[in-house]
Amino acid sequence: MPFPFLPNEILHRIVADLDSISLISLSQTSVRFRQVIKPGKREFVERLLALECTEPFDAGFAQRSGWWTYEAWKSTRWACSGCLRLLSHSHFDNRSLLRRGYRKPPPEAPAANILTTWTPSLYGKNWGGRVGPYVSQDARRRRYHYYLLHIYEHQDPMTAEAILQMRSAGINALEELTEEQIRLCPDEARSAVFDKVMEDLELEDMGTKRHLRRCNECRYQKNPVGRRGTLAFPIQISLNLYFATPLDRYFPTYWEFFANKRPVFQKIVEEHYLGRLIGQHWQMYMARCPGCHKWQEIRAFRLGGKLTSWKPVLGHTTWEDETISKSLLDEARCNTCFENEHGREELGKRLLHWIHFLQEEHLRELASYYDRNWSSIQLRLEFVDPCADHDEVVKQQIHDLVSPMREAHILDNAEMDHLNPPAEEVGRLVKEFQEQNGINLNLKNLMDQQINIQRQWIWLRASMAEVQKNPDALVCWALSRDGSIQK
Repeated sequence: MPFPFLPNEILHRIVADLDSISLISLSQTSVRFRQVIKPGKREFVERLLALECTEPFDAGFAQRSGWWTYEAWKSTRWACSGCLRLLSHSHFDNRSLLRRGYRKPPPEAPAANILTTWTPSLYGKNWGGRVGPYVSQDARRRRYHYYLLHIYEHQDPMTAEAILQMRSAGINALEELTEEQIRLCPDEARSAVFDKVMEDLELEDMGTKRHLRRCNECRYQKNPVGRRGTLAFPIQISLNLYFATPLDRYFPTYWEFFANKRPVFQKIVEEHYLGRLIGQHWQMYMARCPGCHKWQEIRAFRLGGKLTSWKPVLGHTTWEDETISKSLLDEARCNTCFENEHGREELGKRLLHWIHFLQEEHLRELASYYDRNWSSIQLRLEFVDPCADHDEVVKQQIHDLVSPMREAHILDNAEMDHLNPPAEEVGRLVKEFQEQNGINLNLKNLMDQQINIQRQWIWLRASMAEVQKNPDALVCWALSRDGSIQK
């Protein structure tokens, strides 16, 4: 008998063993299957949850050890159970993507192996309780196991009462060990056993609440009142991303819209702070524009701070030292809406004022690093031991090298077109000095940093002049980015 003409009872038995993707696909093949299955929103949600873990929308995101890399985030999509769409990370807050129950489950997690919650009944399907890892009793068991493990993990010595309580709770990994093995187990070995149990519990919990995940817009439509922002200007926390400078944070790749492209630079390492990098991680924030009702990164509203710790909350100040108030947020408009209301020229003025402030700050920072690097080089040269094989000629050479550095110790970024002394020239002199006198001063890293800072300085000064002459290109950059954190 052809498959479509089987009795409903047999079709129910077959359909109940299908995964959610096959279930929806089968319901769309004919009217009869649609009448038998009668798919609702719940089935479509489960289908999206299964699709988000497939290669076109995941590409190994859930399994990959480096899943936090930004390239992985950009190419991955997550399911929204409200609007039933697969969306990018910029449409969700951190909680909806990073909390254990909302994460994409790896293949070995129970939540990744659920076929479907569809079950047949006399009324077509059963809307009873969920199955598998969704059962509340299993969730309570996991919470109880977490509680026990946290209490007894570092207990020394391990008492018989503690062992009995954990075994009676059903922690299988501890049932394989005798009481004497657990009691005499070294701290490191015991921690390893407890860690393995914790990993198994986390794996059981991974992805079990994905059916509750909703995008920012769906959450806003359901409950407009949020903890951040205002009713008209809600704000959600997004990714924590690395940027080399505040200029990169608020005006990323703006130079692509100008003739003077930024060359590739190495990261600047400041020796005085044990190799600390200039670049830091910045918290990203998505906000809903009161004008066009689109969610965009906070930079699209020309709001930002001077430090990485800045938060767009009431009472804090912006980069213009303006206090964030309810009226300031309610009147905020994204670049596109601002251009529609005030014109392209006014938007260019606002952006020009902001980027000029960031560029000036970056120049001062570069000057500070350049100055401190010269101080380090100067000290190393001055402390060369001029005894034994060194004569007055060597002392004079050291003096000739240190003098221009001392003269250029204080830098004025408001008047100087180029840093002085030129890093390449001093680097050449230091190298010759070391070769002639057989002295290894280990200055290569410092000299490379000076050359790197000087190149950044020269490019930034040229870029500042170009931006001042052509603010319309800055407007083109801003409008091309409206609507997404990914661009």
